[in-house]
Amino acid sequence: MNLQVVPPPCCYFTFSIDVAATLDVYCDEGDNVMLQKLEGLKDKTYAGYCVAVEGRVDEHNKFHTAYIRPVQQGLTKPYSRKPHHARPSMCIPIFPETTHPRSREPLELSKLLPWKNCYHPTRYDLYARVPTEWRDYSQSPRVLGFSPQLVKPLAEDLRYNRLLQSGLDEDRVLRILDGQEPAPDTDDTSETDNQPCQSFLANIPGSEEPKDDDMFMPVLRIDHVLSNVPEISDPSQLWEDRDLFEE
Repeated sequence: MNLQVVPPPCCYFTFSIDVAATLDVYCDEGDNVMLQKLEGLKDKTYAGYCVAVEGRVDEHNKFHTAYIRPVQQGLTKPYSRKPHHARPSMCIPIFPETTHPRSREPLELSKLLPWKNCYHPTRYDLYARVPTEWRDYSQSPRVLGFSPQLVKPLAEDLRYNRLLQSGLDEDRVLRILDGQEPAPDTDDTSETDNQPCQSFLANIPGSEEPKDDDMFMPVLRIDHVLSNVPEISDPSQLWEDRDLFEE
């Protein structure tokens, strides 16, 4: 057995946004109107692995902050609010899937995921609160330690995104990434995905809690048994779901 109170690093699990718990964290006693508006989110289940857990793990804490890299089926779908945020090739195939527009090497895991045609999007990582619950992760698939199949694509797609945001057309960006022409002298575009949430939450007494937050972090409901979830939702939809809390 491998009992842990939070998902161990590199370990896969499934999750959905716990709307009621998220509203309780940010809005003291929650918000009934928003609870009804966001009711449908509970039916969307996602998958991913834990990149890291922030801070010291304490079994007495109600939640811990996890940095999560989601799984998707197929190439990356765009995020409507930021058209340059993601392109179809901004992903990493997960073995046995090998197809990729830029011929990226597939990431091998300790065991196969239960879904077909799986990829990791490189631009949809997220921070979220996970409940402190004892679970046995011994049968969960894992990323096998340091994986060069992850490191190079993540860096390349960060640069890809920044060049697109600077105003370059996509064909030129791809030539730059492939070393066919030099990059122009442009300032790096700062990332804004993790800026503090400007939303209805800011207008409700008590919503400034927890005071240490510098970004919106929903509370998740998680499951370490992947086979319990026959179908997963796309991470682009997860980011759309997060936006609903800001409306």
